[in-house]
Amino acid sequence: MKTTERNPYAPNLLTDKCLSVSLHSSHGKTTLLRHIASRAFAIPPNIDILYCEQEVVANDTPAVEEVLKADVKRTALLEESKKLDDELEKGNMGVQARLKEVQLQVL
Repeated sequence: MKTTERNPYAPNLLTDKCLSVSLHSSHGKTTLLRHIASRAFAIPPNIDILYCEQEVVANDTPAVEEVLKADVKRTALLEESKKLDDELEKGNMGVQARLKEVQLQVL
């Protein structure tokens, strides 16, 4: 008998915000996540993948900041936003439209 019901345990990449993997030790979780992060599988380009290594060098950086630093796209947009802000403060009004675009993308 064929069913059309969705498996409640299968991730829905169109709507789910987060995917977690839970397996016993040495069953390939890290390998799977590394392959996902390197896009070894066919993953649509509109899906952002943030991968943080298990072993992070201990420092005073909060865990949330470490995870956010893994988002290379966001980091680049924040840097561009700062540069555009500096240009705007210097009186360059021509950067307003791009600054608005960048700020919307960061959200």
